[in-house]
Amino acid sequence: MVFLAYIEQTPLEIRFWAKVQFDSSLPEVAHLGRCWVWTAAKSSDGYGSFGVRCGARWSMIGAHRVAFFLFNGYWPDTLDHLCRLRSCVRPSHLEAVSRRENTMRSPIARAAVQSRRTHCPNGHLYDLVDDGRRRCRRCRNEKARAAYRTRRSS
Repeated sequence: MVFLAYIEQTPLEIRFWAKVQFDSSLPEVAHLGRCWVWTAAKSSDGYGSFGVRCGARWSMIGAHRVAFFLFNGYWPDTLDHLCRLRSCVRPSHLEAVSRRENTMRSPIARAAVQSRRTHCPNGHLYDLVDDGRRRCRRCRNEKARAAYRTRRSS
């Protein structure tokens, strides 16, 4: 109980910045500067977690979201880590974007990886079709010819 009383009396900014590592040994992003790494609790996927009081109960919020709020004064729907380090809380490394844009910027998201592909698995260039889906016209034609030959021979 003594610990909770201390937390409630300590300003949010002081509690927050005490958990951030500002060190010259941290990774540096070319035009953005060095990362500020969250050293306290982290979620299972590597994002920093910060406890805040909401009425009578405590909630865990993403530390990068709190840092963005402290510097910019608003809560965006989605934040993109420009440095790609999930535990980074430096506001200049965070950008408010739409969910779709955040997904498409990802180097590992399946939708982003698929959208960057320009050739089918057989090496042919994808063609745009009326319904907006990418398909390889050459592979589709070869498959249709094979099916036609099979039907014709039986």
